[in-house]
Amino acid sequence: FGYAEQAIPYLQEAADKGNNVAWLMLADVYSTKSRTAELKRALQKYVENAPNREQALSEVLSRYTHANLINESVATLEELITFPNDRLRTNYRERLTEYYLQQGRRSDAFNLWKKVLTEADNPSSILNSMHYKFTRSGEFEWLLALYQNLLEEGIGGAEIYRYTGDLFYKMSNSSNTNVANSQRDDLIRKAEVAYTAYLEKGNLSQQDLASFASERLRENFVSLAQASYEQHIASLEKDNKSVPPATLLDYGTILLKIKEYDEAIVILRRYVSESGNTYSAQMRAGE
Repeated sequence: FGYAEQAIPYLQEAADKGNNVAWLMLADVYSTKSRTAELKRALQKYVENAPNREQALSEVLSRYTHANLINESVATLEELITFPNDRLRTNYRERLTEYYLQQGRRSDAFNLWKKVLTEADNPSSILNSMHYKFTRSGEFEWLLALYQNLLEEGIGGAEIYRYTGDLFYKMSNSSNTNVANSQRDDLIRKAEVAYTAYLEKGNLSQQDLASFASERLRENFVSLAQASYEQHIASLEKDNKSVPPATLLDYGTILLKIKEYDEAIVILRRYVSESGNTYSAQMRAGE
């Protein structure tokens, strides 16, 4: 835009004659000159005259974002999430939530996701994306409040318990949460309560049970890991499926931890018989 100022009258003339792209080009010129009022007017004109409003809104959103025009970005996103494009709509909702939280509009962010999950045909995938997005950005307290409300109203299913447990566990281990040592045990207890509810109410698949058991063992929730492995093994045996040796080894390790030595020996012997690996079993027993 070396000749930006000189281009303005020609772009304005083109825009006035019905060349809608000229409004977008004008907005780009005004952006380089920090002429905010004219930038907003040009973008509004572009949207008003665009044959595809959704596409036009998407194009102006990037310019509002670049210019750090938060209110205009919010208004644009609020309209964009009304269009039936699921792939983009998830992204737009997450961006809108970020803006709401930046503005201190926590209840608006709360109500947005409550509405989204209530109306969704498949809330699990939406919930998964949303959970990890806002966990990474440290919005633990807001997520916990949202999950508590969703559970009270029966929205979102048993997965909410797992995500709640994940949050409590992360909070207990995060230096960013400024949790005193005296509070960590309480957070761990709350995580265990939430995880237990998920295990009891989640109707987990065999794959989910295996994953859940492994994660809880790694986090040292021994009783939860034990219950998960027991459910997983029982489910496999009911379907006449073989139990993976790694599962037997982990389950045997848990039994050793809780001093169920006789049963641990039975499981570890079964592991050796099926895997031929005596070294791993001896190492776990040694621990």
